[in-house]
Amino acid sequence: MADLYCDHGAYGAAAFTATISTTTMTVSAVASGVIGVGSEVTGPGVAPGTRVTAAAAGGRTGAYTITPSQTVAVATAMTSQYGQPIAAPAAALWGVPQDGDGTSASPSTASATCSIDLTGATATAGNTFSVMGASLACVASGATNNQFNAGAGATLASNLAAAINRAGNTVTVAAIAAGWRQGRVQDVVFARATGAVLEIMTRAGSAAYNGLTALAWTGITGMPAAPTWAGGNGGCFGWLTNRLAMWPSAASTRGTYGAMTNTWSWAGNVAAGDRIICRSKKVINLIDTGGGHNLGGPATGTALAPVVLHFDDATQWPADAPEPQVIIDQSATNVGL
Repeated sequence: MADLYCDHGAYGAAAFTATISTTTMTVSAVASGVIGVGSEVTGPGVAPGTRVTAAAAGGRTGAYTITPSQTVAVATAMTSQYGQPIAAPAAALWGVPQDGDGTSASPSTASATCSIDLTGATATAGNTFSVMGASLACVASGATNNQFNAGAGATLASNLAAAINRAGNTVTVAAIAAGWRQGRVQDVVFARATGAVLEIMTRAGSAAYNGLTALAWTGITGMPAAPTWAGGNGGCFGWLTNRLAMWPSAASTRGTYGAMTNTWSWAGNVAAGDRIICRSKKVINLIDTGGGHNLGGPATGTALAPVVLHFDDATQWPADAPEPQVIIDQSATNVGL
């Protein structure tokens, strides 16, 4: 039995500069973080309870839709909190986790990463390339789900990055330890190509990845030694319940991601008898477009050793209010708790 930690919205904080005209917030600069749908916006002159209802591409600079209507005519320093993360991090957010493994009360600060130089490598149709056990097949051209196009050097690196990130993939990674989830490859990692170097990061931060072999292949010629993951550190789970699609495959639509729903983090292990200590003094805004929403935990634990959600009373996070209160604000009329 172990204590794990969940701080809803811990990976959704941002600091930025913006103006507001009626229901449009125009962000001119982002100092840190990502602005997401559901984020509560605060700052000088910003109306209390202001929330983002539609986000700019990438959660960085651009136009956002907010509610309620208001005016902040002069560019002002603002912050947002408890937003949903973007599906695929921009290059500027390389190595920044979108979730944690539950092992610490603080957010994870580093994804595990690996890289491989494909300068001398050539892949042809029939070869395979796998990331954490999720295998992708090489085709001559026209790659679709679970496939990558043939190529060499920088072209191969770019083809593999596109294949790994493809939203429609159905291949899943192997569990790196007992009890870990086996998510689709695009939901567990994100890839980019820098010239002929293929770089991959885990979406969730965890030290458990470090030292494990990250990649494998068959048939590809001129390959260097397989790299291992490095640099990851653990942190709290970031979502008590998440109404929106967090990952490229839309694996968390219909409120299915978080400690109170049926899809858990891709990193970490929740076992029978564990206690998930949840940070209180949170307002969770479940923006819905209809169809209702039900909250129900995953099939974890047993009758004799249940997984317990413990809402903190300012013991674990002393800055919080002494009453362990969490408010879940749902916009649809059909709600089951």
